[in-house]
Amino acid sequence: MQIQNLPLTVSESSLHERALAAASRFRSVQAELLGIIMEIDRCRLFEKLGHSSSFDYCVKRLGLSEDMACSFLSVARKSREVPQLRIAVEEGLPISKAKKIVTILTRSNGAEWIAKARENSYQKLEREIVKVLPQAKVSEKVKPISESRSKVELSLKEEDIAVLRRAQDLLSSKKGGAASLEEVLAAALREFVGRHDPVQKAARSRKNLTKHEVHKRDGGSCQARDGEGRICEQRRWLQLHHIKPRSEGGGDKPENLITLCAFHHRLFHKTTYPSYDG
Repeated sequence: MQIQNLPLTVSESSLHERALAAASRFRSVQAELLGIIMEIDRCRLFEKLGHSSSFDYCVKRLGLSEDMACSFLSVARKSREVPQLRIAVEEGLPISKAKKIVTILTRSNGAEWIAKARENSYQKLEREIVKVLPQAKVSEKVKPISESRSKVELSLKEEDIAVLRRAQDLLSSKKGGAASLEEVLAAALREFVGRHDPVQKAARSRKNLTKHEVHKRDGGSCQARDGEGRICEQRRWLQLHHIKPRSEGGGDKPENLITLCAFHHRLFHKTTYPSYDG
């Protein structure tokens, strides 16, 4: 079934045309910069400007990111060996895709791999490369990138990737929006530790015992009182509420807990009504 595009307003059409033009200029500039970097690397111009390498020059003088500098230099050096690669970039092949095939590209297979780079998505292109040039096992790394975050690098089997993607779909459905792989892994790890960590199991046992004690004391019903002192007594959707918030030093002992229905629990946190006598 063919899906028809929705009609665009004049301003939307203009925006689309501007995006196409900018993308075309971007591809052209990438090809131009590749040629310039090839020449700088060849004649070692970076040395006369006080840089130890072409990479140092690209990062410090041209302001490229380290990843981008590596990509341009890898493609530039491979292009001296396989001129077809530079031509492909001039014809619109993104530097990022050109970089992917550098490790496998030769004069004899240049046409084949450049065609694959043009025709395939990044993920499919990686799969094609791995078929011919299996990657060495990626060592597991945990690298701090800020005071509170670290970058984790590891390799997974294809069947585990499928499970990871399925978990991502399930979590996305649950939260009503796209879930990141970070969120999926964090949720899976918390659930695994929660199920198997003896310390957390003991904590849950104590919590369940306390919950049972409070519900027994409150008769398994909501204890919210209205302005005339009438108790709600709802017996569904019950939750435990801290009379003195934990943020203010309130603990999890039964005397600081009260049974509330979900409605009154939300209402308490939004207003100062109703009052509770604990």
